[in-house]
Amino acid sequence: EIHWRDWSSDVCSSDLAPDADVSDFKDMGVAQELDDIGAALAFVRAVRLAGGAGADQLALIGFSHGAQLAYLYAAVEGGRPAAQRHVKALVPMDIYAELAPEDADLRAAACGNSAYEYEQVAAGNVDSPNDFFITLGQLDRTAPADPSPFFGGKTNAEAFLLTAGQTYKFAPYTPSYHLAAPILSGTAAVGLRESPRSRIQAWFEHAAPHQSLRESADLDALWCGTMPPPVVAPLSQIRVPLYYLGAAGAFGAHGVYSTTRVASASVTVQIVKRQSDAAIAEDFGHGDLLYATDAPTLAWDPLARWLLRH
Repeated sequence: EIHWRDWSSDVCSSDLAPDADVSDFKDMGVAQELDDIGAALAFVRAVRLAGGAGADQLALIGFSHGAQLAYLYAAVEGGRPAAQRHVKALVPMDIYAELAPEDADLRAAACGNSAYEYEQVAAGNVDSPNDFFITLGQLDRTAPADPSPFFGGKTNAEAFLLTAGQTYKFAPYTPSYHLAAPILSGTAAVGLRESPRSRIQAWFEHAAPHQSLRESADLDALWCGTMPPPVVAPLSQIRVPLYYLGAAGAFGAHGVYSTTRVASASVTVQIVKRQSDAAIAEDFGHGDLLYATDAPTLAWDPLARWLLRH
């Protein structure tokens, strides 16, 4: 998922697929999404059984906010009788489900974001469009030297590299959070270190045009932890084997605390790290887990070996 909530919505209006029907977004929150995940898992198991592959439980893997939902689903399911559970292993990729006590500033930001987003939903604004990312990727590919329509005094190329490589300047999910590891020259991103630029461009360009703002509000509320939660999903109800895969320059080490809150007997933590602590602003980024040239060796192969054992 590429999205940082209301910032991109504030920068540009939704002019991609303007006629899209998003009327159901007002009810499309975390509770509905967890029901959908359960239905999807039940369907997959039924299809496998019908095809002769058995009805074994499944490994649930999620990336980014999909990983936050995976945590929540496993927690909710953990409170059900064993016969009603679909998940046998959990793989959250680069996220935190619960913030550590020392991350009070990140929690405060989540609380503020959630309160604002719920206000917007109450006012009838239910869509959280991705026009900004889509346009940014397109312009970096087609007109990199032209002036950016989003950042005064910058070219489209500079705007793209700033957003991808120094994302923390707009979305500080962690102090050095970035979508793709940048090459820095002074304080400016001048290239991408791990992922081919064309892959990150394509990632941006193919972002979903529309997203539910209620989902964003619910997910931020769960990070906030001080308001009534949209769902009750204590991490202590997770008992299946867990493999946390993080990126040092994104959620990374900040996601480890969540793994200590589960009741799983088997917890494995892998954080892809290529730089020193002093150079974390240039280390493996959020999207690099998927798109980096070395992602198969550094991330996918270790994960695949773990899955084969579980």
